Amino acid sequence: PSNGSDLEFYAYAPNLNGITINATDQKLTNFAPEAALTNQVDFIVAHTTGNKTNAAAGVPLVFDHALSQVEVRAFNSNAGYVYKVNGVRLCNIVSVGDFDFSTKKWDLNENEKYTYNVLYDTPLEMTAESQSLMSQESGNAMLLPQKLTAWGSENDPDNQNEGAYISILVNITTKDGALVYPDVADEYGWIAVAINTEWESGFKYVYNLDLKKGGLTDPEE
Repeated sequence: PSNGSDLEFYAYAPNLNGITINATDQKLTNFAPEAALTNQVDFIVAHTTGNKTNAAAGVPLVFDHALSQVEVRAFNSNAGYVYKVNGVRLCNIVSVGDFDFSTKKWDLNENEKYTYNVLYDTPLEMTAESQSLMSQESGNAMLLPQKLTAWGSENDPDNQNEGAYISILVNITTKDGALVYPDVADEYGWIAVAINTEWESGFKYVYNLDLKKGGLTDPEE
């Protein structure tokens, strides 16, 4: 505008359903990360202001990551046991929210929770060296930033309050082949650990689990 008044510029990628950018609303509504990690996206956003003094040079758009990246890794520091892992899941994660482009803040629907999981075609045998439990095909999870409320395993063993936790599908034996968990040969069972991390936009969170002492039985088992 010739009077020097400011214009606001918004940019984002990729293009998602539910985005509104106009004079009164700049928002993404009812966004939910895809159930399958392979289909999840890295949502990036930018917001700046400019006026006629910027006409020649333009205005810079600095993009921020609007989601949180989550990876689960594991290792086995006890050579007396053999741990095979056949999957991992992130349980009771808030899965729906609205995004405000002007403030770059999320407003989450706490009533909408989901369990994101990765299952393998071939089990992974844990070693003393940490390795990712997210498959090469799926990659890491791209999830809504949020303050997780941990599963209270002692006071709420059945997880009626839908607390958050990580669960790993494992087969545990001694190094000599004796069954430890589950008590059926070649079967797998879920073991869990509660998490209460606060995920923030633009950060990557890595959970590195030592499986030497196993874990709690998954409340969904």
